[in-house]
Amino acid sequence: SQYPNKVLDGSFIIIHGSINDQELLQIIFNKYQITHIAHLAALAGVRSSTSQTGKYMEINYNGTQNLLELAASHKITQFVFASTSSVYGQTDKLPFIETDSCSNHFHVFF
Repeated sequence: SQYPNKVLDGSFIIIHGSINDQELLQIIFNKYQITHIAHLAALAGVRSSTSQTGKYMEINYNGTQNLLELAASHKITQFVFASTSSVYGQTDKLPFIETDSCSNHFHVFF
């Protein structure tokens, strides 16, 4: 690894699993005192998503919904969701900023 695990000072726990594994998510939320969620889990790639829509919907959409429902039921007040720059569509304006319009996207999921 290029970067040492300096961030992992005991305040983070890495668990390998799926955001679609509701049983695992429930165990995690019940076992740990989770106060914040940084949701970065997703399948990437707009091109692949057009040929594998079911898989992308299951992981990206349903998985996000699973996390949001758990966040609500466990009263999580800090939820950060990282999306994709594809929501901004094709534009010459760089860099994108979160207040930019998303009305020119070019994919159904965004």
